Amino acid sequence: MSLAEKTATVSFIKNGYAYLKSEKVSACSSCSSRSVCGVNGGANSGAYDLRIKNNYDLKKGETVVLEIKSSRLLLATFTIYILPLLLLFIFAYFAKILFGELASIFGGISGLLIGLLLIRYIFSRYQLARHFEPQVVRRASVNL
Repeated sequence: MSLAEKTATVSFIKNGYAYLKSEKVSACSSCSSRSVCGVNGGANSGAYDLRIKNNYDLKKGETVVLEIKSSRLLLATFTIYILPLLLLFIFAYFAKILFGELASIFGGISGLLIGLLLIRYIFSRYQLARHFEPQVVRRASVNL
């Protein structure tokens, strides 16, 4: 099941990677959070770049269709957002019980930092970032 399909154009190929450029989706223009959101290249950008492994023999100027599976997106969301917050609350709770109110602040900050470091470790150790990248579904066209 696909959560999102999007077209992108190959900007250039370098060291076995294809660098893609895609325009913001039209839904971004009507979103109330567009001025602070970084989803599609940041608040001030009309396009964004994406680097993918060039396993498809892509050429400069080709247009491809990308997709992200919803299960992968949900797992990435949980890992990146929920895990640090969960550790923040757990560390703050136990610090308050064991050491008092002031310690809960430091415990919460410690839990958040440990969560962020844990994510970085897990992603680098098991090379999980590649599992959350959009995948090329098909070639849309060749623009030479």
